[in-house]
Amino acid sequence: MIKAVVGASYNSRNNIKAQEYGTHFETGEKNVLYDFPKGSDHAFDYKGGIIVEPVKNHLITLSASKRSRFASQKERYSSRFGSQVPNPDLKSEYTWAYDITYSAKLGNKFNYEVSGFINNVKDAIFARTVGALDNGNPVSQNVNIGKAVFQGYELAFGYMPIKNMTLGANYSYIDMKDKTEGSNEKFTDVPNHKLMAYTKLEVPKLRSTLNVNMEFYGKRYTTSTGDQAPEFTLVNAKLSVNIVKGVNFDFGVRNLLDRDYYLSYGYPKEGRSFITALRYHF
Repeated sequence: MIKAVVGASYNSRNNIKAQEYGTHFETGEKNVLYDFPKGSDHAFDYKGGIIVEPVKNHLITLSASKRSRFASQKERYSSRFGSQVPNPDLKSEYTWAYDITYSAKLGNKFNYEVSGFINNVKDAIFARTVGALDNGNPVSQNVNIGKAVFQGYELAFGYMPIKNMTLGANYSYIDMKDKTEGSNEKFTDVPNHKLMAYTKLEVPKLRSTLNVNMEFYGKRYTTSTGDQAPEFTLVNAKLSVNIVKGVNFDFGVRNLLDRDYYLSYGYPKEGRSFITALRYHF
């Protein structure tokens, strides 16, 4: 069986007003209310794909698309409490994206998926490191770079070895490169490697469900000049007990092993934390 899918969309954005009170991002004048340039944008996007089912429960999907992403208000105007220089003239980025995916389901117990992708990006939105604060934390500014390539692959599976128990995992790898001639800046905040695995165990006699998951994140660049945050692994758990019909008690632990980690230099994340909740379903 072969299916074809096509689609198209048109989007536009027109800013009406953008203001901020504080230090003017261009003149340096303090304690003033000032206007940012407003700007507008529009884009016509389209997509085509083919879905092939060579045998039952096995699918191969190939797609190509032209995508647009408008620069957000936060990316254009936010100063992030002094850690970012606003760029009201930031343009939108445009991507030619190609994807191939193979997915299969084997009986009622096992399913898996393999996917590969290449994105050729024009005017990629990029957080360039432009300075540092007095405490040494980097200051960045969102800018457009000429060309970039994002490529990688993803793997995932789900398995039910016994009744009331589910196992699963997914892994992704992404390589983000600045392809502008004469430039080799680093894309920030995205790890090359990411792995997530989970176990879900249901105990009907106790009206309880236990979820345990593990998250692994590889190294990521924190500045465009090459500074990196180390890899880290988190283990989380959540127990949910049905007390009476419609009422559940939840108890969870995040970062069970109390690992030290950070995503941005100078901003460590929380250690082991606990959460409890009482939920009622109407």
